[in-house]
Amino acid sequence: MPRPLLGTPWSRFRSTPVRERSRGFNQAEEIARFLGMRQGIPVRKALFRVRPTPPQAGLPSPERARNLVEAFRPQTHFDLVGKNLLLVDDVITTGTTARECAARLWELGAGTVCVLAVARS
Repeated sequence: MPRPLLGTPWSRFRSTPVRERSRGFNQAEEIARFLGMRQGIPVRKALFRVRPTPPQAGLPSPERARNLVEAFRPQTHFDLVGKNLLLVDDVITTGTTARECAARLWELGAGTVCVLAVARS
């Protein structure tokens, strides 16, 4: 089985640059970098945001799904076909973001897409 490719969903599709600047860092990207370095797994920015969306926090579940429809696109500069991917996030609430991200990766032929989150709210 090929080694997993560690992709971080928040590394390229921030809701707004303002939010990241207010924190000073991207939590999911930092987690992914640490895990990748520790396990010797390459970290790639697998997705990018193609349109701004309001924060998911505070939205009811049906609105969360509508909020993210076609909000992400996979990077095209590396081959995903058959790759095992691990999406890293800081918090999962309903799983909507993870599902939307996985769907975009599968469209380009990704094999297995797993999700790792530090917390669930």
